Parts: sequence; C-alpha cells; structure tokens
Amino acid sequence: MTKKGQTRLFTTTFDCFCRANLDEGRIGLYKGVELAVVASVLRAIFTLPVYDMVQKNKTFGEYKMWNLIGASFTSGVLLSAMLYPLDTMKRCM
Repeated sequence: MTKKGQTRLFTTTFDCFCRANLDEGRIGLYKGVELAVVASVLRAIFTLPVYDMVQKNKTFGEYKMWNLIGASFTSGVLLSAMLYPLDTMKRCM
C-alpha cells in the first residue's frame, strides 16, 4: 500500500521476489534459513524429552496446577523459553 500520489515500489509479490533475487541473489530471498532449520531441529529433538520430564514431575503443590494447565502446555512454554534466542536472531535476519 502506498500513499496517494506515490508509485509502488513493487507491483506484485512475484516482482518483489524477482528484484530481491537480482539485487541480493538467491540467498537474499530468505536470510536466516540456517537458523530456522537449527531451531526446528532442536525443537523436534527436545519436544518429547521435555514433555516426559515435565509429566514425571506431577507435584506442583496442593493446588494441583497440573490438572489445570497440563504437561503439554508447560513443556511448550519451556521449549519456547529455551529456543527464544534462536527465534530472535532468526527474526532479525
């Protein structure tokens, strides 16, 4: 979208991809692909072990918060906290 009276820098998505390819080469189309692959592999590797670790620790005090939140949500939050630096670097690239 542009303001009135201005011309668009890119007319279509395909035009945007073509110009990025010409200016920066193929690597310019998606910078940070290495970090995205590493983050996905680490998440796949650690998902089940973290879930098992959280599920074995069922004592969360007398409120039994375990029944309210669940092991999957807790393990997902732990994984997101562990992989947050990689996600931040990926977004910056």
